[in-house]
Amino acid sequence: MRSATRRFDAASLWALGAVQKSGGFLGGFGRSDDAFKNAEYLYAELLYKECSQLLGPNFFFANRKIVENKILSRFTREICGSAIDPQIYYCIPVMNRLGDLKATLIQNLTIVSNFSKVQLVINLFDKTSESFDWISENCVDWIDAGVLTVNRLEPLPFWHFSWAKNSFKSFIGDDGIYSSLDGDNYLSAEEIARTKQIYVEFGPTVVHYFSGVWGDGSSGRISVTTELYKKHAYENALFPRQFDEISFILKILNEENYITFICRSNVDIFSKSFYLREFQEKNEWSPRKKYIELGKTRQPENPKDKNYVQSDDVLKFFTSINAFYTFLNLSKNKKAKVFYEKKLNEEKQKIYQSACYDEIAAKATVILSSQMELNCSAVTTLYSVIKNDEFFFG
Repeated sequence: MRSATRRFDAASLWALGAVQKSGGFLGGFGRSDDAFKNAEYLYAELLYKECSQLLGPNFFFANRKIVENKILSRFTREICGSAIDPQIYYCIPVMNRLGDLKATLIQNLTIVSNFSKVQLVINLFDKTSESFDWISENCVDWIDAGVLTVNRLEPLPFWHFSWAKNSFKSFIGDDGIYSSLDGDNYLSAEEIARTKQIYVEFGPTVVHYFSGVWGDGSSGRISVTTELYKKHAYENALFPRQFDEISFILKILNEENYITFICRSNVDIFSKSFYLREFQEKNEWSPRKKYIELGKTRQPENPKDKNYVQSDDVLKFFTSINAFYTFLNLSKNKKAKVFYEKKLNEEKQKIYQSACYDEIAAKATVILSSQMELNCSAVTTLYSVIKNDEFFFG
């Protein structure tokens, strides 16, 4: 107990001094040499938790609150210094989901407005102007303040997550953070502050906000630098949904071995997903990881049952085909490539013989048949709207 007590004293004095200072933010996402000693609150928080396990759950409560409050306040508009404040673009692709936007958008904008360098970017794929008109009427102050940007794009032939999520490349900067957000998702101030802190502290990373509950909308929530988003992108050849975000995460981590994967403790997707456990085993590879508290979560407007994939044959095919196609492309040894080519071909044969073939084929890309004509061009025509102007085409 004596050594633990000395540890408490050292940790407390170090942290109390640390929260009075702030580290530099070099080269967009460079890590300051003195950032850890001066202001890396996540490390301090983890140290407090470790010590509290030895000395009782409430012993370090006051110090933990100092850290948590400092993380939150550090990046608010009133306090933050611009030198250490990364830009976040929360990118929301929407197609015929005005009800979701009516439920979430005002609340998210109210929270975002407390921060500098945070912007919501909405890409609308609706055939009508109803969503754009509602946003223009109800969110004019946020649009004028630059907190919200809305773009009307050519409607997709059908909803496709990868196509929709890749549409933001022309609408966000090259130096910042891309963060995916569905129209029915909610943000919290704590999550925004911790996301900024992570990029100040660790530089380029992949942050996955998965809560551990399938169907609650959190598995698709990702943050990466805009540079990595534009370089790697979501895989356009996948089926419309399922595995798109995991494919994106895996592609970055597999091809950029210096990147760290950050997630909540006990919900690591690389351990939780059978597909990913198998891929790591077959390729004798695993990513660099850190486990960090990522802030509070709130249920989206349209959560699904945790067994929603298993109860839908189409979604099961989408998941397996997208997974095996991803693994085949990313595997780096011959044995793994042979294994996943076999798995992919077996799954394709099941589709040809299934009762839902017509439904799947109608939304198929090159995965199902290399001779099949793509349903979507690799180049997306973008339609943007400037406030108070008529449509103009770019």
